[in-house]
Amino acid sequence: MNPIYFIDGNNLLHKVKRLDILMKKDKQSARESLVHMLLPYFSGKKISVTVFFDGFQNAGITASPLSIKYSNKESADKLIKDSIGFAKNARNITLISDDLELVNFARKCSASVIGSNTFSKELQKPDASGNESNLINSLSQKNDEFIKLFS
Repeated sequence: MNPIYFIDGNNLLHKVKRLDILMKKDKQSARESLVHMLLPYFSGKKISVTVFFDGFQNAGITASPLSIKYSNKESADKLIKDSIGFAKNARNITLISDDLELVNFARKCSASVIGSNTFSKELQKPDASGNESNLINSLSQKNDEFIKLFS
């Protein structure tokens, strides 16, 4: 079974300085920016990723293969707890959050935890997006192979 990541979206937003500032002005843009940071980070990895946000969905965020869940009238924390609690095997789950109540709950359920502060630093590294130059080289090699096969 592939690993599962549950991301406390609002918690992570506040750990990325530019997104924290943007969140105060335009919540939807901050959410979209976070998702756009996460997409290349998880691209090509066999990991199921769900980002949880408090509140209601304003505009749809295209996030495939990431899944976005909104808590609507409940808190995102409750939604995350329910998702961990009802999981068949919580040991496959990694929670990304600094919320102590969530972190303690996840650990009780045998899920792994990565702090939002720690993850945000990893996410903001220059090569966090899957190392763009390696990706370009890989695509170039595949293109060369394609040309050899069909020429």
